[in-house]
Formats: sequence, structure tokens, C-alpha cells
Amino acid sequence: MKKLKSVIIFWFCFSGIISAQTDDDHIIVQNKTDIYSYELNVQKVINISEKSFAEYVCTGKVETVTIAKFFDHKSKIEKVKIKGVKGSSPRYEMYRQDGIFYSDTKVCYFELPFSRKDEVAQVSFEKTYDDICSFFIIPVAEPQFIKTKTVKLIVPDWLTVDLVELNFRDNIRKSTERNPKDNTTIYTYSIENQENITNEPNMPGYTCIYPYILVVPKKSVIDNKETTYFDSFDHLYKWYRDINSLLNDNEDIIREKADEITQGCGSDEDKIKALLSWVQNNIRYLAFEYGIEGFKPDEAHEVLRKKYGDCKGMSNLLKSLLKAEGFDARLGWVGTREAAFDLSVPLPLADHMICILQWKGERYYLDPTVRFMTLGEYPQWIQGKTVLIENGPDYIMEQIPCLSPRMNTDSLFSVFTINENVLTGKSLNVYKGESKQLVMYVIQATETKDQDDALKQFWGRSGVHDKIDDIQISGANSPADKIEISYCETRKSDIKNIDDELYVNLNICQDFVNTKIDTSRRRNDYLLPYKDHIVRESQLIIPSGYKVESLPAEFRIQKKDYSFSISCTVNNEKIIYHKEITIFNPWIKKQTFAEWNSDIDALKKAYLEQIILKRSDDKIQI
Repeated sequence: MKKLKSVIIFWFCFSGIISAQTDDDHIIVQNKTDIYSYELNVQKVINISEKSFAEYVCTGKVETVTIAKFFDHKSKIEKVKIKGVKGSSPRYEMYRQDGIFYSDTKVCYFELPFSRKDEVAQVSFEKTYDDICSFFIIPVAEPQFIKTKTVKLIVPDWLTVDLVELNFRDNIRKSTERNPKDNTTIYTYSIENQENITNEPNMPGYTCIYPYILVVPKKSVIDNKETTYFDSFDHLYKWYRDINSLLNDNEDIIREKADEITQGCGSDEDKIKALLSWVQNNIRYLAFEYGIEGFKPDEAHEVLRKKYGDCKGMSNLLKSLLKAEGFDARLGWVGTREAAFDLSVPLPLADHMICILQWKGERYYLDPTVRFMTLGEYPQWIQGKTVLIENGPDYIMEQIPCLSPRMNTDSLFSVFTINENVLTGKSLNVYKGESKQLVMYVIQATETKDQDDALKQFWGRSGVHDKIDDIQISGANSPADKIEISYCETRKSDIKNIDDELYVNLNICQDFVNTKIDTSRRRNDYLLPYKDHIVRESQLIIPSGYKVESLPAEFRIQKKDYSFSISCTVNNEKIIYHKEITIFNPWIKKQTFAEWNSDIDALKKAYLEQIILKRSDDKIQI
């Protein structure tokens, strides 16, 4: 199993430009042919041969682009040819990427220095895959616009494969033909006018958007010997389990550490939370991708010794610690929100591993790579995803629950008075779930002496003439289900005195004002970080000698995926300004961008409405 951030580049850019693309790029794929064929080597081992030929054309602005081909210890590049441009020769290096501690991925790359418009560069690759169980994905899209492309897969009669086409549109046609001379079946995909892969902030994962083909090797019959690969989920689970059987955890070391961590815990729940929190906060997450280590967890005692691990190593450590304390803990394979596969086919495509706890008749899905999330809290990227859970010789497939936006509630309650034309008050912020995680990262990443300034910047509402003091924080640890931050405020920027009227703004937080989407340039759907529930309530004690002249109008937008509401009322000499924003679905589809932007504009307009207080007794000054 490999973390998605790395393998997406491998899958989708393995014969394309790996630099970032923009709307101003002027290099296209004029014509490309990729041919994949299954062959037997002299030892009767199945290899996959890939032959690729592409014509890159400079259609406008002269540019230099980088072409890359990736390989690893189970594949090799046999031949590279470059024609049509001068000064281009391939180089071979280990591939490096931020966030990956170690990877066995290598890259062959070179530049195509185009010198004039209409110049054509021809590039061909020959590559061999040595393991049928490492060849699963044929990408269709490229990092540049495709005029025409042909993908052929040649399957001999002694091999059974399934082809699963994902994210296909009407610009892709498929045909199948038999070749009785070679006893093969040829699957041909013809692609025209395929948009290029782009990289945009907050976009869904590539496998959720761009077309590709999953190749599922089911079984082969060679010299009357049948071999099964991924014919069912039973075979997939056996493949995972066989790898996990290589683990040799030192139970004595783990038991000693588990007893140390749980010393003083008063209940089983306290023990579970303490063990989860310890792994989250004491083991550094580092992705590690090398051969079988891309799928096999590191031994628990080794993760403990090194104080770092990837999702597999950290989950195995947490499982081992829990089991040492007598809990039923297991490993689970899951595809995150970034991956479209989600165990829809029996292939080892899960990009994440977690620990599953079975306790008191319930299952809890523990992700030790996510700091500051406690028992019963799940990050957005695995909610609703199917997880394959180890269960001895059998397995369990289950869907991780989708949690309510209220699990991530970010609430603010403030009480203000007016003194000498200044709003003065006390506020309490309460964060839960992923909103808690966000503010905790700010706290943990900031030195104590700088935390006040960092939090003020995080809140984004301390103007030049405003002041936040006496910040108090409670619950700033992972086992806590919420964090509370209280503080005192003096605000000059939200009140104005004009003649005998006071104009007051109680909408202290301008939530979501910067979430309009640029529809002129945006090409992909937009992902908000998580389901959200924002509550803001500000109370203002009406000053003596003033009466309410005007209140902001009630505002409400209710949609399937989100809702906005604002109300302002008077109750017992208090003005109560209440705002609530709920994001039920953080995935904003491109076809709804205009509607979203319109609703954000309406929200921003509602934010401009102020409370007007009129002096009722000219003798009273405040």
C-alpha cells in the first residue's frame, strides 16, 4: 500500500509533463499510442511489455517542458528515443517528493526545448513490468491536452483479466477484437480531445476526475497450472494477510510500553484514549514506500524504537498496544476521499491503513496519523469509505460511518456592553472534531510566548483598534473531545457614533466571505476541508438611554448541501445576534459554482447590515 500523494503522480504522469500546468501552456499531445501486452519470459513468469510513442507539438508560445517516466524495483525502462528537438537526453534518478521519507520509485526524465511554433518532438519509451501483481492502472489523461490517443491492451488466452473503466466520457471509444493467429484478445481505446490534467487547490483526487482503466488480473493457466491473482475479495484479503503474516512484533516490549502509557488510567475508555493519543503525539508520521514495505506494516517495536512510521506502521503499533491491554484491535485497509476506488474491485489499491477497535459491541475506526482526534471522531477523508478489516482467516467489509457536521462544531458565544463608544465583552470559543484539530495545530505549532498573537491571527478579527486579552485555553490535549478558549475583547472597529445614533456590528466573524470560486479559471470541483457547523452568538446589553432603531433582517438560505442563517432579536434588554452555517457536503460540484457564489454574495450582503441604536434621552451620554 502506498500513500496516494506519490502514486497519483506515478499513475497519471508516468509519461507526461510533471511540472505544473497552466491555461497558458502551448504544448499538446498531437498523437500518442500506448501498447501493453502480457508475455511469458524464459522462466514462464508473466511480464507486461509497454511500448509508447508520442508526438508533442508546440502550438503557440515557445516553452521547454519536462517529460518523465517512472519505474521501481518491479519494473525497468528498456529504451528511450527522442527525435525532433536538439539538446535532449534522458537522465535517471531516484524520485523525491515532499512528505515521502523513502521510496523505491525512480524516474527517467528529460527536457524538450521547443524553439519555434509548430515544432514537433517524437518520444518513445519501452518499459517492462516484472510482476503481474504490480500492474493495475492504465492512465488515459495526460498532463497536456490530447488531440488523439490510442491505448491497446493485448491479453493472451491463457490469462483472464477484467477491465474497469472509470471517469470515461463520450470522447473515449472502446473496441475489442480477437487475433486467432496469436490467440490473443486486443482491447483498443480511442481517445480524442481529452483535457489535460491540472493541479488546482482544494480539488478532488485525480482518480475521482480523470479517466483511467483498472486492469484486474484474475487467473492464468500456464502449462496446465492454474494460478489465481485477484479473482475475488477473498483472494485480495489473502494477499494482504499473507504480507501481514511476515510481521514479527516483540510483544514483551509492546506490553511494557502499553502498561507505562496506561498507568493511572481509571477506566478502559481512558486507556484507549491514552494509547491513541500517545501514538498520535509521539510517533512522527513519515510515508515510506519501498517494495513490500509499500504494503507491509513495520514491526510495532521498530516503530516504537524509531519514533516514526507510516500509516501502516503507526496503525500496527496502535493495534499492538491495544491488544497488549486486552482489547480487540485489528488492522483495516481503506481508500481515502482522494481515491475513487474505495474497494469497488478486488485490487490492492487502498491508499491508507487504520486500526479498528471492537469494544462494547461497537467498532471504532482509529487513525493514529491524525493528531488531536479522539475516540469516535473520524477525519472527513475516510468517512463513508469502505474498509477491509482483518478477521483471522476471514475478513469484514464495512462502511465507515458518515458523521454529522455537528461533530465539527466551532461555536463562539460573546456578551458585550458599550463603554465610551467601545464594545467591551467576554467571549468563549468551543471547538470540536476537525475544527478542534485545526486550532490545535495552530497552538502546537506556536511557541507559548507567541500563542496569543497566533490565535488572534487565526481568528482573523483583531483590527488595528481592537484588542484581545486574557486568553485562557482548556482541553488542549488529544483525549479531550473539545477545546475551550476564553478571552476578553475591546472593539472600536465595530461601533460608530453618528449624531444621536450608534451603529453596531455584532457579526464579529466574517465566516466564509472568502470562499467564492473563480468560475472563469476553475476547471475542477472544489473541496471544502470537512463538514462544518459554525455557530456565532453575540449578545449586546442595550445601553441605558438608547432604544433599538433598527435590526438586521432575518436571513436564511437552505440548500441540500449547506445552509446559512442569521437572526437578530431583542430579549430582556439584550440584543441577540445569532448566526449558523452548516456544511452538510463539503464537495462543491462545478455545475453548482454559480449558485454557491450567488449564495456567498447574499451572505456577505447580510453581513453588512448593522444594528442601529438611537438615543432616547439627550442628557445621557455613554
